[in-house]
Amino acid sequence: MAALRLKLLVYNDQCLLRFTVHPKAVTKQEEIEYNLSNRVRDAELSRKQREQSCKRLMNKLLEMRRTNAAKLKKEMVEMSQQEKALEQRVLREQSYLFKSHVSREEGYLSLQQHRMKMQEDRSLLNEVSREHQRLMRIGEKTDMITSFP
Repeated sequence: MAALRLKLLVYNDQCLLRFTVHPKAVTKQEEIEYNLSNRVRDAELSRKQREQSCKRLMNKLLEMRRTNAAKLKKEMVEMSQQEKALEQRVLREQSYLFKSHVSREEGYLSLQQHRMKMQEDRSLLNEVSREHQRLMRIGEKTDMITSFP
């Protein structure tokens, strides 16, 4: 641009602009324009590539979110089913535990009743045995008295 010279000529109160340019300066200007044009084109190409890359990554992110959401939903359903199955097992085991507890209590009561009955039977047996022995002694005394004429 150093080669570009500007001359201002004023004629009759009018301003006219006139450029004087050397041929080498024009060639240099065209070369600069060509280089700038290439830079703009390259920058636009780079921008488009970045934009496409950004769109691809965004689509990939959205797809990943969809698949992860589906996986999470599926896993949550599976986990919920596992929890329900385990809860059913717990309830079943608690039911068996309650039945075992009731059975133990009934057995304990039966044992207590049996022990009381056994004690009554022993007492009765002892009483009967003593009565029998008493009667035997009386019988022996009676036999002794009747055997001596």
